[in-house]
Amino acid sequence: MQLCPNQKEPFMIQLTLRAKILSGYLIITFLILVVVIISFIQFVSLGDRLKYLKDEVSRGVIIANDIRSEVLAMRTSVDKFLYLHKDKDLKRAQKHIERVNELLINAKQNIKKPDQVAQLRRIEDTCREFIDKFNKVAIRITAGNNTKKELFKSGKKIEAKLNNIVVKNQESFQLDILDISLKALKQFIKAELEVNSFLLDKDPEQLNRAVKILNSVLDTMETQTVIDNQSLIYNMEDYLDNFEGLAAVILKMEDEINKTILPLAPKIVKLSKEIAVSGWNEMEKFSHDVEDRVRKTGKLMLSIGILAILLGFTMGIFLARMIIKPIIKVVDFAGKVSKGDISRPLNIKQKDEMGQMAEALNNILIDMMGTQQKLMNNLDRLPTPVIEVDKDFTILSVNQEGARIVNQTPSELTGRKCYEIYASEHCLTDDCALQKAMKEDAIFTSETIVQPDIMNMPIRYTGFPVKDNQGIISGAVKYVLDISGEQEINAEIKKLIKAVNAGELNNRADNQRFIGSYAELVENANGIVEAFIKPLNESHNVLKQMANGDLSVRMEGDYQGDHAMMKNSINNVLSSFNSILKQVESATDDVAGSSSELASFSQSLSEGSQEQAASVEQISASIHETDQQINMNADNAAKANQLADDSVQAAISGKEEMTQMISSMEEIHKSSQNISKVINVINEIASQTNILALNATVEAVRAGQFGKSFAVIAQEVRNLAGRSAQAVNETAELIATSNKKVNEGVNIAERTAAALEKIVENIVKVRDLVEDINVASKEQAVAMSQLNDGMGQISAATENMSTRSQETAGSAVQLKNLASELKEQISKFKLCGDDACVTKISSSSWEKEKSTTEHIDDDPSETNWKPPNEIIPLDQDERGYDDF
Repeated sequence: MQLCPNQKEPFMIQLTLRAKILSGYLIITFLILVVVIISFIQFVSLGDRLKYLKDEVSRGVIIANDIRSEVLAMRTSVDKFLYLHKDKDLKRAQKHIERVNELLINAKQNIKKPDQVAQLRRIEDTCREFIDKFNKVAIRITAGNNTKKELFKSGKKIEAKLNNIVVKNQESFQLDILDISLKALKQFIKAELEVNSFLLDKDPEQLNRAVKILNSVLDTMETQTVIDNQSLIYNMEDYLDNFEGLAAVILKMEDEINKTILPLAPKIVKLSKEIAVSGWNEMEKFSHDVEDRVRKTGKLMLSIGILAILLGFTMGIFLARMIIKPIIKVVDFAGKVSKGDISRPLNIKQKDEMGQMAEALNNILIDMMGTQQKLMNNLDRLPTPVIEVDKDFTILSVNQEGARIVNQTPSELTGRKCYEIYASEHCLTDDCALQKAMKEDAIFTSETIVQPDIMNMPIRYTGFPVKDNQGIISGAVKYVLDISGEQEINAEIKKLIKAVNAGELNNRADNQRFIGSYAELVENANGIVEAFIKPLNESHNVLKQMANGDLSVRMEGDYQGDHAMMKNSINNVLSSFNSILKQVESATDDVAGSSSELASFSQSLSEGSQEQAASVEQISASIHETDQQINMNADNAAKANQLADDSVQAAISGKEEMTQMISSMEEIHKSSQNISKVINVINEIASQTNILALNATVEAVRAGQFGKSFAVIAQEVRNLAGRSAQAVNETAELIATSNKKVNEGVNIAERTAAALEKIVENIVKVRDLVEDINVASKEQAVAMSQLNDGMGQISAATENMSTRSQETAGSAVQLKNLASELKEQISKFKLCGDDACVTKISSSSWEKEKSTTEHIDDDPSETNWKPPNEIIPLDQDERGYDDF
C-alpha cells in the first residue's frame, strides 16, 4: 500500500522496534516504581512502629511477666517456709528474693514508658515492703525454732525427773506420794501433747489448755514434799514461762503474716499483671492500626496494579499488532520460499527493524532467483539426467539431458509422475532408490533397466533425500548413469572366470570386441590368467616326479608374491622329506641297538621284581602283627572308658547326696532361727510377767494386811518369771551354739561338694582322654588294615611287573626286526646330496611359518635325537598300585 506524500505517519510507527518495546516497558516500570515507593514508605512506617512495640511495649510486658512469675515462685517458697519452718525453704525463698531484686534493677534500666515506670515504682515499693517484713519474720522463726528445741529438751528433762520420782516411791512403797507422782507425770505428758499441738496448729484453745494443765501440775507438786521437788518446780515454771513467751511471739507473728505479708504478694502480682495488660492492650491497638494501614496500602497497590495491568495489556496489544503483523507476513513469505515459490517479494513498508529485515529478505530472494537460474543452467550442461521429485514422485524439475532421452522439454515433464515417464522394474516397489532415500533418510544407489519410448537402457542411479527448512523430508533427487558398456565387458569377464572355475585354463577373453580402456581391461584379465597358470604347471611337474620317488627335483621358476611362497613351500617340503627319511634311516639303527638293551634291562627288571615280592611278604607279616596289637589297645581303651564312665556316675551321685545334705542343714538352720524367734517371744512374755508381778506387789502393799498373801504369790510369780527368763537365755545360747555348728557343717559340706565337683571334672577329662585313645586306636587299626591291603596290591603289582618285563623282552626282539624292514623300504627312495638339499629363502613370509625341522643335518650322529621310551599300558592291578 502506497501512502500519500502529505499524509504524516503516526509517531509510534516512525519509532524503531527497540524504541517501541522500551517505551512499553518504561511505562510499566514507572507504575511498578510508584508501587514500590508507596510500599517502601508504608513498610518504613510499620518498621518504626514495630521497633517501638519491640523496644518499649513488648519489653515492658516481658519484664512484667518475668517479675510476676518470679514473685509467684517467691510467694510459694515463703509460704512453704512460714508453714514448715525448714532451712532449705528459707534458702530457696532468699534465692527467689535475689532474683526479684535483679529483675527490678533490669526493669529500671529498660522500661522507659511513663505509665509503666509509675507502675514499676509501685511494684518495687511493695516488693521492698514484702521482703523486709519477711526477713524480720524469718529471723523470728529461726529464733523460735531454737526456743522450741530448748523447750522440748527441758520438757524431756522434767518428764525424766517425774519418772524417777515414781520409781523411787514404788520401791519405797510410799503409795500416797506414788499416786501424786503418777498423776503429775500423766498431766505433764498431756501438757506436752497440748504444747506440741499448739506449736503445729497455732490454736489459742490449745494454748489455754496447755497453760491450764501446767498450772495444775505445779499446784500438785507444790502440795507435796519430795526429794528434789523444789528444783523440779523451778524447772516446770521455766518451762511454762518459755512456752508462754514463745506462744505470744508465735501468735503475734501469725497475725503479722496473715495481715501484712501474705496480702502483699497478690498485690505485687496484680501490679505486674496491670503492666502486662496495658502492654497487651497497646499491642492490640497497634495490631488494629497495622491491619488498617495494610488494608489501605493493599487497596492502593491493587488500584495501581490494576492500572498497570490495563495499561500494560493495552500497550502489549498495540505493540503486538505492530510487531506480529509484519512477522506474520515474514512467516508466510518464508513458507512460500521453503516450498520453492520465490516469485513474490515481501511487502512491508515500516521504517523499523522489521522493514529493514523485509528489505534484506527481498535481496536474498533476488539472489536465490539468480542462483536457481545458474543452477538450472549448470544442470542442463550435465551429460547425465538429473531429476527432482516430491514424496508422491511428481517431477519438480529435470535437466535437458533427462528430457532429451524421452524426446520432450523440461517444462513438459514438470508436474508429471516419474514412474510414468521413466518406467522400470523398480518403480513403485521397495527396491526404488528414491523411495529408500525418502524412507530411511540416506543415500542409496541401485541398477535397473528403464524403457523410455520402448528403448531398453541399463542404468545406475543414485537417490538422495531433499529436506525443507524444518528438516522434514519433502522429496528426493535422482542422478542417472548409462552402464550399457559396463555390462558387456562384465559379461565377457564373467565368461572367463567361469572357464577358470571349470578348470579350462586354456580359454581367454575376446579383446577384439572392445576398444580403448575396455579392451585394455580385457587384456589385463587374460594376463592375470597366464600369470596364474605358469607356476601351477611347474608345480604339477615337480609333484609328479616326487610321486615317482624322485625327491631330488626342485622348482626353478622366478615368481613373485604368493607364487614365490608356493615355490618355496614345495621346495621346503622336498628338503624336509629328504631330511626326515635320512633321520628315519639313522633312527632305525638306533632302534635296533636300543631294542637289544631293552631286552637285557627287562630281564634284570623281572629278577628284581621277584626279590621285591619276597620283601613285601615279610612287611605284610609285620603289619599283621602290629594290627593285632593295635586292636588289643583299642579293647583296653574301651574298658578304661567304661570304668571312667562308672566313676563319673558315682561322683555325680555323691555330689547330689552332698547337695541334699546341705539343703537339710540349711533347713535345720532355718528351724533354729524360728526357735530363736519363739524364745524371744517367751523372753518378752517373761518380762511382761515380771512387770505384772511388780504391779501386783504394789497393789498388795496398797491393800495392807489383806494383801500380804497376794504379795507372796506375786513374789513367787516374779521368781518364776526370772527363772523362765534365765532358762530362755540358756536355751538361746544353746541354739546359737547349734546354729554356729550347723553353719560350720554347711561350709564343710559345701567345700566337700566343690571337691566332688572338681573330681567329677577330672574324671570327665580322663574319660575324654581314654575316649580319644580308643578312637585313635580304632583309626590306627583301620589304617593298618588299609596298609595291609596296600601291601597285597604291591605284591600283586610286583608279580605283574615281572610278567610284563618278560613280555617287554620279547617285544624288544620284534622291534629290532621291524627296524630292519623299515631300513630296506627307505633305500627305495632317491634322495639328493647334502648340498643339493639346502634351499635358502632370503626374503619371504615363509621363513616365519616354516617348522623347526627345516635345517636338519644329514648325519644322524650329530643330532640330539633319542629313541622314544616305549609306553606299556597298565592293567587293572598296576593302576591300583599307582593309586596306592
